[in-house]
Amino acid sequence: MGQCTPEEQAIVENWLTFGEVTPFNLTDTELAADLEDIQMKIPMLKPKKRKLLPLAATAACLVLCGSLYLYISNKGNDKPSGLMLSKAQDLAPGGNKATLTLADGRTINLSDAKEGELVKQAGVNIVKAANGQLIYNALKTGTASTSYNMVSTPRGGQYQVVLPDGSRAWLNAASSLKFPASFKSMKTRKVELIGEAYFEIAKDKDHPFIVESKDQVVEVLGTHFNISNYAGEETSKTTLLEGAVRIAAVLNSKNPSSLRLAPSSILQPGQQAKISKENIKIANVDAEADVAWKNGYFKFTDNRIEDIMRQVSRWYDVEVSYEGKANNDVYSGRISRFKNISQVLKMIESAESVHFKVEGRRITVIQ
Repeated sequence: MGQCTPEEQAIVENWLTFGEVTPFNLTDTELAADLEDIQMKIPMLKPKKRKLLPLAATAACLVLCGSLYLYISNKGNDKPSGLMLSKAQDLAPGGNKATLTLADGRTINLSDAKEGELVKQAGVNIVKAANGQLIYNALKTGTASTSYNMVSTPRGGQYQVVLPDGSRAWLNAASSLKFPASFKSMKTRKVELIGEAYFEIAKDKDHPFIVESKDQVVEVLGTHFNISNYAGEETSKTTLLEGAVRIAAVLNSKNPSSLRLAPSSILQPGQQAKISKENIKIANVDAEADVAWKNGYFKFTDNRIEDIMRQVSRWYDVEVSYEGKANNDVYSGRISRFKNISQVLKMIESAESVHFKVEGRRITVIQ
């Protein structure tokens, strides 16, 4: 319509081209563009189903109440629209919740525990710090322990652990990490993961860091990476952000007594290894999307609604069911993980491809 300023047009074009918005100092109009709203308004749908609006049409976007709204029309859609939830129905997001299980079987609810020293073990003391952190501090005196501890997060929980060697692990919802109370007497720093975690590993070339999960073994060479191996998912994924890791698929995973490793592959930053049926496939990916959860938001890149709702289900601790005929629509967008569920679902609904019904802790996806 020719009504946008050059700055506003640059914002839209930059987002369409690069998937991000570069801040500008707007002079004529202050554009309060909430990235989370903007990016979910345009799902990246397969061309056979729908097309993105052309740039000319996109430039004619509506500016309402100081926010930029881009949308795709879906004429003939007779599905119910306009999700409405009362305060009692709306569900809050997850938060810092976890349980620490000690080698002797004792458990500590980290959500309720006060900040400060929780317990001392041989060679280490365990401290709960602010902002959902559990820190293992090696003691100068005392015999190092080779006993194992485990931190577990529930559905709707997350937690950060500083391991005895200074490495950091961020656990996503419904995950657990098993690790020794001290690495001092070990040739390798080995941990076991169920679910999803992001790692920043302290460098120690003489003591390799190894992450074992149900169908893969990751050997770390001092690096930042994310592993997702939830039960029920079709594939396990390891995404590398910095450094290098070596990936090996586990063969005969149904028979633990006869485990052996498939040939390994080395990842480069920006690459992801997917393991399915004991095969490894490596591809370049949007690594930011795989660690978005650790940074406080969901980021989807050509994801189907089923993939999105699995993440929503774990984080909001809800059950998900489906009605209607499944479609192949895929979405790209970015949404804060710290909004109530109604806001997340409304953003997805705005694409006019699916709608939702919320009953207690059950969400029905109407396709």
